[in-house]
Amino acid sequence: MVTRTLTIGGFSALFFSVSALRGNLSAVLNSLLNIRGKLLHLDELFSFLKKDHYDIHRTKDIPNNDISVKHVSFSYSGTEKYEIDNVTLSIPFGKKIAIVGTNPVSGMTLMTLILSSIILVAAGLKGTAGMVSALIIGGVVCTALSMAGGFITDLKIGYWLGSTPAKQQTWKFLGTLVSAATVGGVILILNQTYGFTTGQLAAPQANAMAAVIEPLMSGSGAPWVLYGIGAVLAIVLNFCKIPALAFALGMFIPMELNTPLLIGGAISWYVGSRSKDQALNTARLEKGTLLASGFIAGGALMGVISAALRFGGINLLNEKWLEGNFAEPLAVVMYIALMAYLAISSLSAKKE
Repeated sequence: MVTRTLTIGGFSALFFSVSALRGNLSAVLNSLLNIRGKLLHLDELFSFLKKDHYDIHRTKDIPNNDISVKHVSFSYSGTEKYEIDNVTLSIPFGKKIAIVGTNPVSGMTLMTLILSSIILVAAGLKGTAGMVSALIIGGVVCTALSMAGGFITDLKIGYWLGSTPAKQQTWKFLGTLVSAATVGGVILILNQTYGFTTGQLAAPQANAMAAVIEPLMSGSGAPWVLYGIGAVLAIVLNFCKIPALAFALGMFIPMELNTPLLIGGAISWYVGSRSKDQALNTARLEKGTLLASGFIAGGALMGVISAALRFGGINLLNEKWLEGNFAEPLAVVMYIALMAYLAISSLSAKKE
């Protein structure tokens, strides 16, 4: 017959073990309850996405009046900070608006590249293979962010037009496949014709990503001090009500790209501040934005067409004229004329 005695130390160990087991079981149960709640939310989301139709005439009995809110503020109970502070908004009858947030694709992609590079280097994957792996991870995150941000806005427009999320998703996937094939070919043509590291198509964001990955993958170490200074600077800018992203873009974008941005911002300020009627200023800014968007799209399309012609061996550029004394002055005159047209045409807009 074997007898064992339980010492005070053994009892204490047993007691604490049972307590720890109880705590772990409680945590597991809480996690399961949390998962169950998330699944209920997912069920609601999927049932919404599978809807076959919307009743787009459900607001037909609403009076034909404008919707206005003035000086609205909101704060949570027990806090002094206002989440909504003195907001005034007016929605004219028959108009539809959508308020969307920013989509920080560039910043999140750079953060993904830094974190993935650190993890890959720690796992022993360095050099060219590590760079390719980090870029693939960054590309997936960048694409997911941009697609999600764009699709959220598409859902709002589709809701107004009477479409359904299921139909929009179907065409979104088709558009993604077509655009991926098209953009891939365009990028190859532009790289073969001009190149992205130097010259006419120097890509600041791509070069910034390369500058982030290369030190980590080569073993020389990343400039953590500079990263820390940038983070502190972003916090200070936020406290000063200055957009940190726009400030950072202005720091690393080349001067030849920054100068048109500055001129465009000056024209926007001028057009949007000439009248004391805010509605008229808004109409002028909307027309200016529409014209500027057309300039951007037209310039991009003609750039792709020009690259395709050069890729095919057709070069319509007169090199001798380009190297002459009148090419740059003529370009400046045409640029001034283009900006004058943008400002004058925007100022001619009338409010509805």
